[in-house]
Amino acid sequence: MATATQQKALGAFYTDELVAQHLVQWALRNPSDTVLDPSSGGGVFLYAAIGQLKVMGNNIPEVWGIDLVQNAASPVRVLDNGLKVLHRDFFSIRPGEIPAFSAIVGNPPYIRYQTFSGAERDRALACARDAGVELPRLSSSWAPFLVHATRFLKNGGRMGMVVPAELGHAQYAKGVLAFLLQKFARLTVIMFRESLFPELSEETYLLQCEGYGSPCKWLSVATCQNILQAENARIEDFLQILMQ
Repeated sequence: MATATQQKALGAFYTDELVAQHLVQWALRNPSDTVLDPSSGGGVFLYAAIGQLKVMGNNIPEVWGIDLVQNAASPVRVLDNGLKVLHRDFFSIRPGEIPAFSAIVGNPPYIRYQTFSGAERDRALACARDAGVELPRLSSSWAPFLVHATRFLKNGGRMGMVVPAELGHAQYAKGVLAFLLQKFARLTVIMFRESLFPELSEETYLLQCEGYGSPCKWLSVATCQNILQAENARIEDFLQILMQ
């Protein structure tokens, strides 16, 4: 597990189990689905994915995690020998080095642009550029991370991520949103009145993208009190926007 100092430097704020379960249950549709968490941290999404796939009847699920911190998810590795965890910088991995996945879930590292700099930033922006998104140097780390993650999805795949509210208002986030609208058939954004991370000043959303490889036809936006309401939210409660 990362120390508090490492957490801040890496932008790693570990996700509540209920949030992870919500995204995993939404993302996994078939027992044969394969899963990647590209910022696996303490392993909460990995635990949730393994448990969900086993409930669905897959006793040997293919679940991968990637994390910079050595042994960050070692408890999960001991729990399930089928889990694969790579201790590498996600921005150093290119499509083809690991399999493509049915679902990608997680909480991208959030490092503000003031401290997201140097070779690390250059590597991240280059990954976004390779995917077709030219991000400014004053972008926070989550933006290129989100773009890069899509390159590891199978056609038709799904991505469920915790994202900062910057997605909805930051100037640089417009390029990320435009990219997602080009790459996914349907996008759902869930906002909360109660913060998912009370210790942070930045509000966060849940982003659910599905139908990778097709341009967006539907954008759904919902506001809930908390994650328990999101678990029970009905799609007809959402604001539905038909994309032209």
